[in-house]
Amino acid sequence: MVSEDASTVVVAGEKYHYIFRNQNDLSELLKWKRKDLLTFSLDKHFYLSPDNTLTGKYTALCSCENVQAEDIGWLKNKGFKHNIENNSFTRTDTISGKLYYANNADLSRYKTTTSNYSVTVISKRPYDTLEKIAFTPVTIAIDTINAVAYGSAVLIASPFILINGSHDD
Repeated sequence: MVSEDASTVVVAGEKYHYIFRNQNDLSELLKWKRKDLLTFSLDKHFYLSPDNTLTGKYTALCSCENVQAEDIGWLKNKGFKHNIENNSFTRTDTISGKLYYANNADLSRYKTTTSNYSVTVISKRPYDTLEKIAFTPVTIAIDTINAVAYGSAVLIASPFILINGSHDD
């Protein structure tokens, strides 16, 4: 979703929302009078840092089919590169925003996009990794094996400790 002034892009999910504010370069593209010529795609992976900053890349593509001479000048001025192979102009840039818990936020003031995007968020937050590791079946199985092995060792060794443990010399 995009705010009316194109200064904020919101990606709304079931558990989290990702809010990208003041993305000047992206805002300029979204405000362009011929923005209907642009299609956007997102990198497959975005990265979440410990301070809940989400960073990734987007690509804006403009097919040359309906492009006029003044559009070409505008695109080049905004950093688009001409791709001769598929007769288009493309530009890839970084986008950065914040993660928020969904908590039934009111997003009605934002316009929705015409496409759905699938992105994998790769967390660089240490506690996310620990949380995932702590509850994986492999870890639980290993912890169970360790507990059983330790308990068995204590049961097997305790008679020897009792027999050999007290020496009165």
